[in-house]
Amino acid sequence: ACLLYGVGSLGPTWQLHEIMASRGTEAFGDVGSWPVLVICLLAAFFVGAASGFGGGSLKPTSRVEGLEFISWRDIDKLPEAEQSRVLVTDCTRPGARWCLTHHRQSRPLPEGLRGDASTDIMLNALLARHESVLPPTKQVSCNHYDVDGFCAVFAALRPAAALRHEALLRATAMIGDFREMDLDDPEGNHALKLCCWLNALEKRDFWRPFGKNELDAQASVHDQDKWGLFTRPEVLDAFEAMLEDPEAPDVENNAGKVDWHPEHERVCLDAALVRAARQGGGAGGGAGGGAGGGAGLVRGFEDVGLVVVGPLERPVHYYPLFGATIGYDVLLSM
Repeated sequence: ACLLYGVGSLGPTWQLHEIMASRGTEAFGDVGSWPVLVICLLAAFFVGAASGFGGGSLKPTSRVEGLEFISWRDIDKLPEAEQSRVLVTDCTRPGARWCLTHHRQSRPLPEGLRGDASTDIMLNALLARHESVLPPTKQVSCNHYDVDGFCAVFAALRPAAALRHEALLRATAMIGDFREMDLDDPEGNHALKLCCWLNALEKRDFWRPFGKNELDAQASVHDQDKWGLFTRPEVLDAFEAMLEDPEAPDVENNAGKVDWHPEHERVCLDAALVRAARQGGGAGGGAGGGAGGGAGLVRGFEDVGLVVVGPLERPVHYYPLFGATIGYDVLLSM
């Protein structure tokens, strides 16, 4: 196994197939060619062994190519065999070979791929070069739009950029889906800026996050139409620039020109209010962190998984409000 895996890894480098093709089978009778062959095979064996075959985890040996996005509705237009090869993320689909999602499904994911958010799972698959992100898989899809789903799709479309910013994407997905954030951490603040940029873009062209168009009876169906915006190359380019530096001038291209600063400023102010309420009750933790016990304005009841927030002096943004639930299952806001 080590030898075969190593040959697959070194084949393009050592060009074993070219040696065989150029010299033919009779070449192996030539004494001069045997040392070259032996050296190549030994190198292949040790590469295979070092890659963890037979006990460890597979290490990446080449760059994973990005997939193409296909809308949920268009999957049904594919032949049945091709439908099963579409990679599904942040949701499930009957007949799909792989659903990289944190949602419950009948076939559990391999333990090495599992994560809290679907973005975690997609990044784990890319790091492991799991079969789900390798040929014959060519397309990826999701049946709804949200921050976690977008980050997972982005990682599938642009894996090189995603892996350069792996930790940042994971933090962004956790804020988007679970409101778990630590604004004392510069990376946590960067992740919040990404969420606010995505929210502003969604509100500009559709409606506010988790909202709906009250005049559209099919608003939930049309939620899928958001992917037509968020998978445009210029939007993906803008998001990639945001990953590098959210304040960079080149972020403000035509697709990504939105003002995300007001929401970011409000979240930071409200997170400070929640933190002050928590510290007043004698509980520790960073901005947006867990509750803790005590008789303050953020009180946790671990036996029932409940955290009570308030009464606060004003309503607060849902990011810092739900950020207080880290380690709990239920929030009661007063």
